[in-house]
Amino acid sequence: MGNSPPEGGLARRGGRRVFPRGEEIVGADLARRCEPVRVAGGILVIRAESQVWATQLHYLTPVLLRSAAQVLGPDTVRSVRLVVGPLQGTQETP
Repeated sequence: MGNSPPEGGLARRGGRRVFPRGEEIVGADLARRCEPVRVAGGILVIRAESQVWATQLHYLTPVLLRSAAQVLGPDTVRSVRLVVGPLQGTQETP
């Protein structure tokens, strides 16, 4: 199918959406407090619900990079950028 997500579960390229596999990247526990927003230019942007959670994620950056490599493929993500804001949800609506 022409519109199926490419390997790694990304819904589109460029400012690629990570939502379909976001919980796999951050883990089930953290998925309640943060969400991957996009991967662009090798940077994985993760939104945290508060500065406290952004700080926690900062300390987990090496773990997040390894997880992203396993889920999205090696060399897809080279760094993580953390932003704080209201979570938009990781479930796509039909």
